[in-house]
Amino acid sequence: MIGAWQPWWTLPDIRQLSLGTTGTSLVRDLSSEEDEGPAVESADIPAPPTAPIPSLRSLTSTPPSPRLPYHLADLVYALCFTCRMYNGEWEWDAAGAAGALLSISGVLGQEGTPHSLEEAVGGCLERASRVEWKDRGGSAYRVALIADVAALLEGGRTAVVLSLEEMRRMVEAGMRDSGEVRGKGKGEGKGSGRNTKSKRKMQLLVRKLLYFSAWANEEVPCVWDKLSADVKACFDLQWDMVGKREKGTLLDTVLLNDKQGESKPLIQALD
Repeated sequence: MIGAWQPWWTLPDIRQLSLGTTGTSLVRDLSSEEDEGPAVESADIPAPPTAPIPSLRSLTSTPPSPRLPYHLADLVYALCFTCRMYNGEWEWDAAGAAGALLSISGVLGQEGTPHSLEEAVGGCLERASRVEWKDRGGSAYRVALIADVAALLEGGRTAVVLSLEEMRRMVEAGMRDSGEVRGKGKGEGKGSGRNTKSKRKMQLLVRKLLYFSAWANEEVPCVWDKLSADVKACFDLQWDMVGKREKGTLLDTVLLNDKQGESKPLIQALD
């Protein structure tokens, strides 16, 4: 049985790291007396981008939409859902992980972009409740993931950019592993049209995530503080609705249990 996985966005280290201006380096804040030693080299924390994040102005002349924070909440929920589903180790099934990410996110899955935070969260909850994800926990579990979104956003610019980079890697690896973007050279046959279309789809998704990274990299801290607080308020409302605010109910327990309260892990080790 696979043990409980602690998401990287809940690790204390993530609060002590800051991202360089270009987004390619992580630096530990040594101002705290408790911090001793060099920067964190934890494999649990996603690596930063390998290439400098471009400026938003270099990608588009159009000002960013004020709805981008809602779209980001959609993206982060989908990532949290996928990472928890794979116990943090999605690389062994990158195609499945990318499929889950695109299925839960309306922004990436082309189901329309939300016009409010409530719409963003509600859409994710609805998509996560569909038949193909029924074995991934009940309504309380799906709502508990909203707390994950708030926790990640509390990490500010660093956590947001790292999450978007993990999504990019997931999409690229998933498309590669599924064989949809593997070139076959000349004489590639009847599948060439579909291959080209899938490759174009991946490029569009990667470019969309790059746009979000450029936007997030330039935003001020108060944006993340407000969005995190708004998501937390949304979670509190939804948590009340599923009746899990009784004294003694632990959020971490809900994230591991199904809606009947049985201690059943979301993932089991392969035989």
